[in-house]
Amino acid sequence: MKKQKKNYLDNDDLISEIMISRKYQKITKNLHFMLFDLSTRISNKKNWSGYSWKEDMIMKAYIKCLNAVWKIDINRKSLNAFAYFTTIVNFSNIDYIKYEKRQSDFKKIAFDKYMEMLKCEFNIVDTRNNFNNWDI
Repeated sequence: MKKQKKNYLDNDDLISEIMISRKYQKITKNLHFMLFDLSTRISNKKNWSGYSWKEDMIMKAYIKCLNAVWKIDINRKSLNAFAYFTTIVNFSNIDYIKYEKRQSDFKKIAFDKYMEMLKCEFNIVDTRNNFNNWDI
């Protein structure tokens, strides 16, 4: 007989923890663990790998999940809290990547302007692509 594998996060457990948290107006330790584990596991998938700011991305997704605990509609008949928080983590990761790319573009523009200023100030000639003027 094949042993059934237990998932790391069960939808019913997640919903019950959300209900307990709402009842006491405080997020429980189990819910903290569940949401952090969910954020970490989704952010460690291969489509989010290779980014140097992965820890920041995970924490941003985790914080968005904590804020969403108070917004989720528990009274819905077909509530799938796992899918709800998974979608939040995925969109949070996409937003964070867009933010970091925008910051990278700002850094590149600032660096280019700084280099132009130095070239004007010290009369530096750029010879990187100027090979035709060399006497060989």
